[in-house]
Amino acid sequence: SAGAVAMPRAVAMADSRDSAAEEEGDAGEAGTEEALEGECVGEPVEQPAPTEPPPHLLDAYTLNHTVPIERLYIDEANGGQGTHYRYSRAEVQAYVDAARAELSGPSRFRGPSRGGRAAEGRRWLMNALSRLPVLGMSAAVFGAIEPWAEALLLASGAASVTTYEHNKLTYDHPALFTASVEGLAADHARGRRLGAHQLALSLSAFDHDGLGRYGDPLDPRGDLSAMATAWRSLAPGGYLLLTVPVGPDCLVWNALRRYGPLRLPLLLSGWEEVERV
Repeated sequence: SAGAVAMPRAVAMADSRDSAAEEEGDAGEAGTEEALEGECVGEPVEQPAPTEPPPHLLDAYTLNHTVPIERLYIDEANGGQGTHYRYSRAEVQAYVDAARAELSGPSRFRGPSRGGRAAEGRRWLMNALSRLPVLGMSAAVFGAIEPWAEALLLASGAASVTTYEHNKLTYDHPALFTASVEGLAADHARGRRLGAHQLALSLSAFDHDGLGRYGDPLDPRGDLSAMATAWRSLAPGGYLLLTVPVGPDCLVWNALRRYGPLRLPLLLSGWEEVERV
């Protein structure tokens, strides 16, 4: 994974060199800022999500057939019923306590249930947070079903963390809040919750957006729209910590996008890239 820190607003980006096989095991030219502000297609996803891109959206998904397609079909929308992940006060506090222990001494944090790239991403995030003025910040996490990153943010001094997710979350903790991605976008359209956060995280999340994998609407620009939503959520001078798969451009339907010289500049358009690892 490649990680980056970016600001409006800035992005710090961690590159993920994940192939479709790694994702299964681990569960053009630069555009302008206007490219990120485009209208979402918002086409309701079929139930279950289609196993192939709809023919009338294929040109948009593949940038006029310049991006090849591979297949790795995943349905994480529970057959269209959605999911609800719940964490009790004691469970969330255990994550926070473990994160504090990890920050003060190695090899004790047991957040994600998987190792490998999850552990690599955890180390990258800890290093990035150690170099940012997290104390007292309002932070956002885009796309999460387990509060390990939120725990690291609180342990690093964030005052509060809001997680935005397509499916339903319940985190029972006074400093953690949850909301839907769709609700946030609707609020932004009404001029609400703009610039509400000083720091945002998207850890291998935006590359999935618009593919229907999580029950989200089919949208060839779903990842670009997600970046625009993150932009609107950040106060001027805020930071986005971003990880996405990188390598030759590829659409792996419906699991993820891999970012190369064609789509990566579109994803980062309008952001000031502070660092890439």
